[in-house]
Parts: sequence; C-alpha cells; structure tokens
Amino acid sequence: PTEPDPREENRAYRLRVDADARQRDWLGGQGFDISGFDLEANRVEVLTDQAGLQRLQLRGLAYEILESRPAGLMGDPGPAAAGRPPTTDDPLPDQAYTDPLEMEAYLTQVAADHPGITRLEAIGTSIGGRTIWALMISDNAWAEEDELAILLNSAHHGREVMTPEVLIDLIDHLTDGYGVDPQLTAHVDNYQIWTVPMVNPDGVDLVFTTDRWWRKNLRDNDENGSITWKDGVDVNRNYEWGFGGQCVGSSESGSDATYRGAFEGSEPEAATMIALGRRLRPVFYVEFHSYGEDVFYSLGCDPTLSPALSTITGPDQSIARVVAEDYAAQIVQADGQTGFLASAYGNRVDGIGRDQHAHDSGAISFVTEVNAFAEGGFQPDFATWRDATVLGQRPGWLWLLDRIGGPAIGGHVVDAVTGQPLQASLELDEMT
Repeated sequence: PTEPDPREENRAYRLRVDADARQRDWLGGQGFDISGFDLEANRVEVLTDQAGLQRLQLRGLAYEILESRPAGLMGDPGPAAAGRPPTTDDPLPDQAYTDPLEMEAYLTQVAADHPGITRLEAIGTSIGGRTIWALMISDNAWAEEDELAILLNSAHHGREVMTPEVLIDLIDHLTDGYGVDPQLTAHVDNYQIWTVPMVNPDGVDLVFTTDRWWRKNLRDNDENGSITWKDGVDVNRNYEWGFGGQCVGSSESGSDATYRGAFEGSEPEAATMIALGRRLRPVFYVEFHSYGEDVFYSLGCDPTLSPALSTITGPDQSIARVVAEDYAAQIVQADGQTGFLASAYGNRVDGIGRDQHAHDSGAISFVTEVNAFAEGGFQPDFATWRDATVLGQRPGWLWLLDRIGGPAIGGHVVDAVTGQPLQASLELDEMT
C-alpha cells in the first residue's frame, strides 16, 4: 500500500478572522501569522495550522476559511522527517515577480547603466550566504557628501513578493528621469536615496522554489540540517529596540511565524539594517510590506503600554503621525481610490525595524502595507496588479522626497575647539 502522506495529518489554513484591536494584540502575542489587515472592517488574514484553528475556536473568534492545503514546509515536519522534499502541491508565486537572482542582475545592470548617480554595495550576507544588496542614488554617488538621506527597503518577509517591485519602479523612475525631469534631478542632486530591495533574500528564494506562504529567514533553529516549520526567524521581530516580547507582538517559539530569535540582532539580515541605519541616520525610513493599504508609523511598540521600554526622547513624537497622515494621503490604491490609512500599528509589535530606526537614528519611520485583500493580498496577480500598485506608490515616495527639504531644522553639533562631532540633544521651546 502507498505510505500515507504525513502532510495530510496537519493541514494549513488561510483565514479571514474578525478581530478588533484587543483581539489583534492577542493574535500577535500568541504567535499567529497575521498576513494582512483590514483595519476599518476589524478583520485580519491569518495563516495557521489545525492547532491554531482550535485556539481561535476556543477564543470564540469568528473566521472564514479562504484556503486549505497540506501543511508542507509551512506547518508540518512530516515530509522532511520522512526523507521527502519539504514541498507542497500548491502553485508557486507568479514567476513574473522578481526572485533574488533576477534582483541581483537587475541592480548590477542599473549600476552599469547609470554609473555617475548610483552606488551598488554589498552591505551584508544573509543567514544562507546570499548577498544583501543596497543601491544608493545620488549625484557623485561614490563621494561621501554631507547630504540628507532616505532609506527604503522591502521583502523583510519572503512571501511579500510585490514589495520589491515598488523599489524597482522607484529606481527606474529616478535613474531614467535624472537630467530629464527637474524635480527628480533636484532630488538626486541634493539627497542620498538608499534602497535595499530584498532584506531577506533567502526567504524570498524559498517562496519561489518551495513554499509560497513562507515568512521568515532560513535559520536552522534545531540544527538538524534541514529547514522545516520549526525553523526560521521573523527578521522584523529581531531588531534591538523593544526586543523580547515587550509588547506581546512576537513569539519565543521557533515553530511560530513571528519567532523573534535567540537574542536581539541575532539575525544577519536585521544586524545589516541596524548597521546601515546607524551609518546613514536617515531623515525618513520606509519599509514596504503587504498587505493592508496602511501606513504604520512609530511607535509600533507603544511604551505607555509596555513599562519595560523607555520612551524615545527628543522633539514632539507626534511629528511621525503628522507626516504619516500627509504621506498616506498621497498614495493611490491599486484599484484607483486615493489614500491609505495612517495608524501607529495594526497590532502592537516589538523588535521591529521602524521602531529601531526611530530610536537609534532619529529617523521618522514608516511601514507601508501595499495592496488589499480584493487584489490578492500578499501575492496579487502580477499582470493585473503590478503596474497599478507601483504607480500608486509613486506619489507617496515622491512626496517624502519633497518633504525632506522642510520645513525642518538641521545641522551639526561639534566641539568648538576640536571640531569633532558631539552627541547632543536639541530642544525647541515651540514644541511640547
């Protein structure tokens, strides 16, 4: 007789769950994989297994099953343990999206085509040994000029395949428009525009080759030589500030999708972004995620609800909210409607990039969640939604580039005798 497939013993589910803010915090604290938000309707999309389904039932949460499949790599160790390849029978993501090898080739070609205004840097190496690439766009790109910076990145989570497309469009628009469009030329001349299109290239590669639901990186948590559901770290729970479940938005279990790692900054992907932020001290820090049509600003881990955290000192922190609301209003949804929803968070989360860079570098930091449930969630049909999505994001990031120029106060604080830079705090009497 044919040996039974262990994957059938534990199915994986994609669900729409009715959850208000309190229930979303509960989901995050329980390690559930929240893959998308509809905050206005108080619904989220959740990926889970049979045990998770039972926990939702015990909690009394209403849900709708959108999809069910053999758990495979995402949820069940059986195939790997039995010597089978850890794959599922699902179709993999639309191959028109950009995989890591294609991204590397693309960035290399852009740097070759625009050598005067681009700098391609290998800024780090993933847990699986892949290069993490950054492309900086500025006039005199290889000179260390004293210019303000913006740092944009995507693909912290492997399955969010639309997000690198936004940065591809940004790179193409700025490089092709330089010397042609006066506004774009001024931005490139005056600022350093840093992009990291794939923070987690290992996770993206696994999504294209093995499991389209995969979220984390590829750390072998149990060191057994193969990657199963017990492995991987959520890179966007591994940052230093707020690390450790201080806002009940991450998990200490390696089998959960929001596993935060053994210690803060343990993952090379997060450590690479921390180091880049400290080096650049950007005015704006922007992560692209999917999905939800939201702009989340700092703090995603609210210190008033988490006594273990100290507040971020400095000027009125509501500036992040004010800028977020204006930025979100510029974005055009992929279906043609105008405006994203600005919010501090969908559920409270800890150890995340936007809080890290706000605290560490003084950046005004955002997460931009592209696409909606009706457009295909975190993996929309490429031919239908790709161009509409990236074109809709353009007004947003162009507005941020305009906003770097002010109103603002900037400068340097140095020792009057030696001229060396000093760490200092600036206070404005006009700001409470």
